Amino acid sequence: MNSFVETHAWTTFDGLSIHGQSWQVEQPRALIVIVHGTGDHIGRFEELARQANAAGMSVFGADFRGNGKSAGTRGYVKSFEVLLRDLEQLLQQATRLSRAPVFLYGQSMGGLLSIYFTMKRNSDLAGVIASSPALGLAMKAPRWKLAIGRTLGKVIPKMSLPTGIKSQQLSQDPQRLEEFKNDRLRHRKMCASTFFSMIDTMQWCEQNADLLNVPTLIMHGDADTITCPEASQTFAERAGCQFKIWPGLLHELHHEQERSDVVQFAIDWMDKNPL
Repeated sequence: MNSFVETHAWTTFDGLSIHGQSWQVEQPRALIVIVHGTGDHIGRFEELARQANAAGMSVFGADFRGNGKSAGTRGYVKSFEVLLRDLEQLLQQATRLSRAPVFLYGQSMGGLLSIYFTMKRNSDLAGVIASSPALGLAMKAPRWKLAIGRTLGKVIPKMSLPTGIKSQQLSQDPQRLEEFKNDRLRHRKMCASTFFSMIDTMQWCEQNADLLNVPTLIMHGDADTITCPEASQTFAERAGCQFKIWPGLLHELHHEQERSDVVQFAIDWMDKNPL
């Protein structure tokens, strides 16, 4: 199927320039909107987009503030409420491309944001796919360390610290690891305000799982050492949505050697959940 790529640009409600990209087909049967995780950028979803194009679906996404080619302090977001507004704007831009049913595809922190968005906003989304969502962290920080960090974050909200995430935690594909190492658009920083807003959002979603109101697929690799597979499963059970475990896979399912199977599973799920 013929497809074409376009770049897009717009400005956020508070004046930051945003870089967007789309992989489009004529008369798509669905529009997938990518919501990437912290430190990531939309360019790393090209192979996923190409596979979706071959299945007759268009793909749209952007580098969220502080990431990739978009403006903003690296790794800094004042709160998830800001990200909700950014995602609303992303969806407004996306629906200018097509009237096809819209699905969110959120990765890691983007998966948490996608789920949070559907629980906080009345939307006409066809569905959400949350890949390795940050509904819980695989490694738990001591309470005393969290307390000190939260206090410092209020005083110095843009204080940036390394995430500590290693490329070997993302994928087991040597080619993808090499690309990750040479990718200058990626970063491994997170500011205190971003981290604690993420923690607060995790807890809110856990306590309000019954508010999930759109068809949702949650996928997780059981070898993920960044976000917690058990937290994803628990949330899915409480929310009554589908949960798919991928044995032996790490954090970035769409960059594992089995990525074609992962994406095809998501495509098949979307076909079963049209608007």
